[in-house]
This record gives sequence, C-alpha cells and structure tokens, in this order.
Amino acid sequence: MGRTHRVDRATRVAAAGHVISLAAGLVVLLVVNRHQWFAGDDWNFLARRGLRNAEAGLLAPHNEHWSTGPILIFRALYSLVGLRSYLPYVAVLIVIHLALAHLLWRIMRRVGVDPVVATALAAVFAVLGAGTENLVWAFQIGFVGSVLLGMTAILLVDHDGPFGRRDRLAWLVSVLSLTFSGISVTMVAVAGLTVLLRRGMRQAALTIVVPAAVYLLWLVIAGGDALGTGNTDLTSLLRFSDYVWTGLSTAFERSVGLAGGGPVMVLALAVWLLRRSGLASTRAAPAFAGALGAVALFGLIALGRSALGVAQAGNPRYVYICVALALPSVGLALTDLASGVAGRTIAVLALVGLALVNNLALLRHDAGNDAERERILERRVLAAAELVDPGPASDEGLLELTSLPDLDVRSLRRMVDDGKLPRPADLTAEDRLTAATYVQVATGPGTLGPSVPAGARIGSVGQAAVERGTGSCVRVTPEAGGGPEVVLTPVGDGTGGPVSVSLSTPAGGVLELFLRTTTPEALTGPPRKVDLEPGQVVRFDDGAPDTVLILHPPAGSTTDLCGVAI
Repeated sequence: MGRTHRVDRATRVAAAGHVISLAAGLVVLLVVNRHQWFAGDDWNFLARRGLRNAEAGLLAPHNEHWSTGPILIFRALYSLVGLRSYLPYVAVLIVIHLALAHLLWRIMRRVGVDPVVATALAAVFAVLGAGTENLVWAFQIGFVGSVLLGMTAILLVDHDGPFGRRDRLAWLVSVLSLTFSGISVTMVAVAGLTVLLRRGMRQAALTIVVPAAVYLLWLVIAGGDALGTGNTDLTSLLRFSDYVWTGLSTAFERSVGLAGGGPVMVLALAVWLLRRSGLASTRAAPAFAGALGAVALFGLIALGRSALGVAQAGNPRYVYICVALALPSVGLALTDLASGVAGRTIAVLALVGLALVNNLALLRHDAGNDAERERILERRVLAAAELVDPGPASDEGLLELTSLPDLDVRSLRRMVDDGKLPRPADLTAEDRLTAATYVQVATGPGTLGPSVPAGARIGSVGQAAVERGTGSCVRVTPEAGGGPEVVLTPVGDGTGGPVSVSLSTPAGGVLELFLRTTTPEALTGPPRKVDLEPGQVVRFDDGAPDTVLILHPPAGSTTDLCGVAI
C-alpha cells in the first residue's frame, strides 16, 4: 500500500511538472520569437494563395505538399491582422507545438515510460532547439500540424478490440492531417503499423484505407505536381541508405549535444528495440511503430531530396519530426535502463538535463540568427513598399533585394493598397537607397529610346570619353585600361527628382551602379552588379528624392545611354 501511494504521488508530481514545463516552454518560445518576421515560404501563402484572385488554388501542392490547412490558417490571419505583426502567426505554431509536446507525454505514459522520464523528455521537446526551424518559422505549421494530428490519430487507434468509433474518428483526423503536409503520409503509416502490431493485418488495412484513398484522390485531382518533382536518379537511389542513416544519427546527435554520439545512440536504441521486440504487440506498440516511422520518414524524404546531398537529411525541420517519432521508444529504453535504481535514474536524468541545456542553447542561437536576418528583410520589404506604391518598379530587382521568389511588385502593391503592411518606424536613408538601387532597375530585351526627353544630365565622367548620339542618347567609350564612371544628375535645378534612363552595351559585361544622396551627408547606397548580355537593355527609374545615379559601365566595350543630356 505504501509503495502504491509513493508511485501515485510520483505520478502526480510528474504530471504537475509536465504542466509547469509546458508553461515554461510557452514563455521561452514567446521570448525567442519576439523579433521574428515573415520569411521564405510564408510569402507564398501571403502573396500567391487565397480564396480569391489567387495564382494557385487551395488544393494545389506547395513544394510537393498538400497544404490546404496551413494556407487557410495564413489567409485567416492575413485577413485579421495583415502583416502588421508576426506574433499571431507564430503563436499558432507555438500552440500546435506545445499541444504535440503534451500528446507525446501522454503517449509515453501510455506505453509505459516512467512518469519522471516522460516529463523530462517532454520538457526537452518543448524547447527542442535541435529543430528550431519548426519553433520559430510560422510556415512550419504544416509539418508540426501534420505530426500533431498524426499523433492524435495514433492515440485514437491504440486500443484493443474490434474496429469502432475511435477508429472512424481517426480516419477524420488522419484525412485532416494530410491537408497540412506530406509528412502525414508517414504519420498515417505509423498509425497503421500501431494497429498491425496490436490488432492484426485486417484492422490495420482498415485504418489506412480511407486516408490513403483521399490522398490518392487529391493526387489525381490537384496534386499531380507532387509526383516526380524531385531530382531522383540512379546515383541518388544508391544514396538512400546514407541519407536515412545521416538523418537518424544527426537527429540524435543534435538533440543530445554529444559530438559524434549520434551513431552510437541510434545503434543502441536499435539493439534495445530488437531485444525487447516482444513488447511490440503490447501497449508499447506506438513506441515501436514510431521508431520504424522515423526510418520510413527519411526513406520517403529521400525519394525527392536525396539528390540534394545526404547532408540535407540533417535539416532541423526533419530532426524535429524524427525526435517526435522516436521519443516514446527512447523513453521506454531509458526507463528500462534506469530500472527503478536510484543511481541509474540519476544518470538518465543527467543525460536528459544535458539535452535540455543543449537545446536551449541551440534555440537561443538559431532563433537569434534568424531574427537578425529577418529584421534586415523586414526593412527591405517595407522600404520597397514605399517605392512600389507611387511609381514603376522591377520584379527582378525586388527578388534580388529580398530573395523572395513569391513576392512580386503587383502583390506588394496590393498589400500596400489594402493597408496590410505596418507603418515603418525605423527605416533609414540607407534602407531606402538600397531598395531603390534594386527595385527601380530592370533588365530585359528591348530597344533604347532616343526620342525620350532627357531626364538626367551627365554630371561627370571618369576614365571614359562621351560623344553625343541621336536624340537623348550618348555613347560612352572607356579609356584604355580604365574603369569608366558616369555620374547622372536630374535635369532641372539639381536638387533631386525622378531620373529615367536606359542603357545597352553591344559586347555585354558587368554594369555596377550606385545611388548617392545630394544632401549634406552624401550617403552612398550599396553597389549593385548587373550581368549584361550583348545588346540587353537596362532601364533605371529613380524615384528616390535628392539622389544621383553613378554608373560603372563595362570596361571592355562602348555603352549607349538614352534619356540623358550632356
């Protein structure tokens, strides 16, 4: 009776500790996400998806993934808060992640993991810096949502007896999970494997048949692009085993923080699973199914990604999923290792504590690096938004400025018109010069316009000779061995204003251009290099006030400028 009371008390204390760890994880994640902003694939959902006027429908795959669920979440948040704050977007991700941490704790307790060990492992997962990408990037609602819904389905199907109401509910949850990302294919397989281990082949087939049919239907109707988009060839197929091994060992090594320890931990867990294989048909079935699912995860990813190199398997987004799948089996192995012996339990908890410290350090470091890059990106997007609102702008330059292939001038202008962007409070003159240097330059085929009135005057020329051409065109001939420079000032009183010129060179080469303010500070923007094909036209429209344009044409040939006066 006394021992039972102690066990019950330890269980209650562990449960309370789990709740505290989730609350602490919430605080930590809110703190590390306070400076994050929209990046990367976020912009696909923001700029190209939606219920109306969208370039791609809700069912079209994104990077091979069925992504209807995340798209709807993003569009709902965009309608409510626009891009004025990233917090609502990342808050949804945090809630989904912490709900997953709780489900993993419940699964670990269900399969027989010691309550203290389960609580400690769930606490590590709550701040899993080894998978930081899935904790600070709102776009990863897709992957994390897939795992959460997949784990929910596993809990539902993990029972004895005939196929029933819980299993039919698991169908619904599994189908919903499929709309979040292709990771759900692995999760559905793990649910089916759990049923196979506990209840046999027939019920396992029933478990997966409806989700599989829905997924195949989506592939036929809208998901054709999700097939065959990888760069898989014979060489990459031969790298499959290396890819899977790299993914597994990297996940363990990054999560624990023991350099070189990943392969040892993977092998140790595999040996334990083989030795305890008799448990696979018991309540421990989800742990064994999850461990096999971690292997299957990297196998499926390798189908489309192995050609990118085996190192890609160690991406934090995959580390996160692998850890989630493997955690119940790791918990069982650590429980078995501790065996209720005080010294062993202390050693196990010390190892988990080491993992906790390692993941907190990774989370702080990686989130800080992401935030720094995104602060720069935010300033560039907002500075570009000021320029595209009133005048001409270049999609090519916007892409080069922001490295966001999904954000074009039309979409950015629509966001400005709809009032979805925040009012920039800390943009500097340098930010605006940088944006103008890129956004207001376009390259492409065409002809120069000698009949266009001169909007700029040649202020100075270095290492080159200038001769008048037809209309508003001039020809710049570099001096031998010289690096030519042409400074263009606005026509008028020289105090600044729009400058519009076009440029072409018959031999091609590299054009370098700068903007410089005419204010007393005389700020010079960053250099921008443009690779010119022979005869290619570069058009420059400078709407930034009080600026001059500095050109360094190719040194190897003449350059024709139109829209200028000598």
